[in-house]
Amino acid sequence: MKESRARARVDDMTPRLLEAMPSATTRELRLEIRRGDAALDLLGRPEFREAWHSLHQACPWATAFQDAPFADVWYRSYRTR
Repeated sequence: MKESRARARVDDMTPRLLEAMPSATTRELRLEIRRGDAALDLLGRPEFREAWHSLHQACPWATAFQDAPFADVWYRSYRTR
């Protein structure tokens, strides 16, 4: 029963989330997976961090766990596991 209530809350939020994203800001997504030193190199690039920061600031539902500083600490902590 808890799961259905949680799902209903998420489903109720969908129209508001879509309204918060004007069609002018919708872009094609390109995904690259980086691991090891390549991931650390990317996390260390100022232009990448600036772009990540801009994305995080533009997202009305962003959390601290989606920001670059958290990802940097998380990756350095769990990289070898």
